[in-house]
Amino acid sequence: MSLEILVKNSPKDRDVAIQYANMLADTGEVSRAEKILADLLRQIPTDNDLAQALKNISARKTLDEGGYEALAVHGSYRDILKDKMRRRMLEQQNRQVQPEDKAELLIREYETRLKAEPNNLKTLRNLAELYTQKKQFDLAIGYYERIKASDIGADASLDSAIAQTRLRKYEHQLSQMDPNALDYAEQAAQLEAEKQAYQLEECRRRVERFPTDLAIRFELAQLISGWENSTRPSRSSKRLS
Repeated sequence: MSLEILVKNSPKDRDVAIQYANMLADTGEVSRAEKILADLLRQIPTDNDLAQALKNISARKTLDEGGYEALAVHGSYRDILKDKMRRRMLEQQNRQVQPEDKAELLIREYETRLKAEPNNLKTLRNLAELYTQKKQFDLAIGYYERIKASDIGADASLDSAIAQTRLRKYEHQLSQMDPNALDYAEQAAQLEAEKQAYQLEECRRRVERFPTDLAIRFELAQLISGWENSTRPSRSSKRLS
């Protein structure tokens, strides 16, 4: 929302437009992101960075539609058609199983596909998300790291996904602790402190790596504000002291 407001106020700001387009693409609105950059590029046709950003968004759109990678790996439309038929059969099978079984079914399908296409980035991301859903966080992070090692690894959304997965791991660990244990309060407080320290430091690293990403800067400001509020003594405690 913050980026959308900035784009409306500064429609010719290239950096803001690129950040907003990337955020839209991350949330599934790839076509809208592509249109924003294409419209701006028509106004600034000599901007190479803007042209490259549009190219990246268009590539992600093609990747999401499922045709480009299959064509690159197999080299024929017959393989693409076969892949679509396989996905359709999988969807039909999913309707016949319980919701808790769907993730396992998809994982087996994607793991099989990955053996034939080890560099299929879409499959790697799907597996990372599924393993996160299954609370197998280390496996999920491993797949995210494989994407980061690829040519598109310099993507702020990947760093954010890894951070969110690690935070969910902390939350899962907290949920698994026994509240009746004698040292529960102490252990829970320690784990919560570790989680907050990681969250703050990780966000600072992302700001350093992506200094023009306004969304990450806004996230860091919120974290710092929340941390300061949580550590600031209350007025009642000051009066007691």
